[in-house]
Amino acid sequence: MHDDSNLNPDNTYPPIIYIKATPLRSDAVSKTYTMKRKSGHEYKPLKISLPENGIYVITAAADENFANTILINQPIVFVKAKPFKENGMEWDEDDELDLECPDDNHPHMIDLGLPSGTMWACCNVGANKPEDYGGYFSWGETAEKNIYSWDIYIHSDGSSDTYHDIGKDIVGTQYDTAMANWGHQWLMPSESQMTELFENCTSAWTTINGVNGRIFTGPNGATLFLPAAGYHYDNRLYSDGEIGMYWSSTINRYHYYRANRLYFNETSNSISYDDRANGLSIRPVKNGIEIIENEYFNVNGVTFKMIGVEGGTFWMGSPDDDPYSGGIYSDEHPQHQVTLDSYKIGETEVTQKLWLAVMGYNPSEIIYFENPVENISWNDCQLFIQKLNSLTGRNFRLPTEAEWEFAARGGLKSKGYLYSGSDDPNIVSWNYNNSYYITQPVGLKEPNELGIYDMSGNVWEWCQDYYDYYYYEKSPSHNPCNNTKSSHRVHRGGSWEYIVTDLRVAMRGDYIKEENTRMHGLRLVLSE
Repeated sequence: MHDDSNLNPDNTYPPIIYIKATPLRSDAVSKTYTMKRKSGHEYKPLKISLPENGIYVITAAADENFANTILINQPIVFVKAKPFKENGMEWDEDDELDLECPDDNHPHMIDLGLPSGTMWACCNVGANKPEDYGGYFSWGETAEKNIYSWDIYIHSDGSSDTYHDIGKDIVGTQYDTAMANWGHQWLMPSESQMTELFENCTSAWTTINGVNGRIFTGPNGATLFLPAAGYHYDNRLYSDGEIGMYWSSTINRYHYYRANRLYFNETSNSISYDDRANGLSIRPVKNGIEIIENEYFNVNGVTFKMIGVEGGTFWMGSPDDDPYSGGIYSDEHPQHQVTLDSYKIGETEVTQKLWLAVMGYNPSEIIYFENPVENISWNDCQLFIQKLNSLTGRNFRLPTEAEWEFAARGGLKSKGYLYSGSDDPNIVSWNYNNSYYITQPVGLKEPNELGIYDMSGNVWEWCQDYYDYYYYEKSPSHNPCNNTKSSHRVHRGGSWEYIVTDLRVAMRGDYIKEENTRMHGLRLVLSE
């Protein structure tokens, strides 16, 4: 039995109390039940509006006239609601305050009603219910250990000065602890997903079955409990019951031997960082996007392939210390996190034969049907896409700048290359040094991690966005596309006539949308 003094300090009750409660499950249907609660040695009647068999957090109580409202402080009381039966059967003590996960399938997702649609797991990796601490993991490791230190951290040579570079964001990679333990549909949360949790949910310090932690209440009323599981350093567990520390998938941009993490205690919560070798908790998020299959199209006898790109979160742009991105390339700053929905993108640039099949003419200066179409303006691309959509009944378009960069980086399979698919530009691109000063047939170089060809070099690829030198300073984080009109549109990827610095996946370019050159082509994106 819980001590009722948190409801009423002097242990006296009005005949009926109304209770305001927040559900732990979003599919609850509210009903009103008259119930009894034991106070001392007597049962006191309550009237409570809860769905049958729901699990609830009581947040306030008042008498039947809604006078003398009592705001409930710690500990928050949990109630399993049951109808008070007509025969007067009382609510058994055995039925009280047994907080079980409201879904028997573990792990399962909790929809908090967040703007991005991100769903959080019901419990930590290694746990079987919300209040269990679960396992502790060094950042980028997928198994628990007895000792957590730089000496045995597998992604270093024994110290913080000898850390290994395993990527700036390990979501969806072999180093993703959530995916390695629970399967492909579960991922470590990004820093932006943690920030979204803080900014869109209310939270309170509470105790569940003797376990301290924070409970987050989403916009839809659903709740998520994170236990204050502390952290592991060396062979000891520290601060359990006092703080919670949960790894994100993203490295700290200023100190690469550290990674970002969610932190909370009794009075506050924040996003901060910790040494990668320490053992922290992992609370996964649901990869709710289904696998996006590749798709083939045939238009007037010409076949082309669209590659499925699973949506996700990535770092867009260049870090401040990037040696390639100063001076004229400073529009690549600041580096910022972007989250994209899934889409499909062309395996290759649009070829001359596909343009001819759709439009009935070939505008290219360098004529070869397997080469990318060129000598086209941004406006020309819109006419081509309009006719292609009419022929196929689908919704093709140009990629947004963010979609282009995410695909060029390899999407969720990215290995962090400087160019699309390699750190060696000559392996994956036609550029000033190897192109013989003309475009080349598509698909001859090595593809990137997603199986996409020529995203570095060959021809500049028009994007949907208007160009703004300072756009990264104000870009939204979810599906950004700059629609503020200007005279220039974005183009990406560099071309056969450019030096390799301009072929980097982070490099931004722009051109007058009405003008066409033999360096400009396009790549298609397909929206469902």
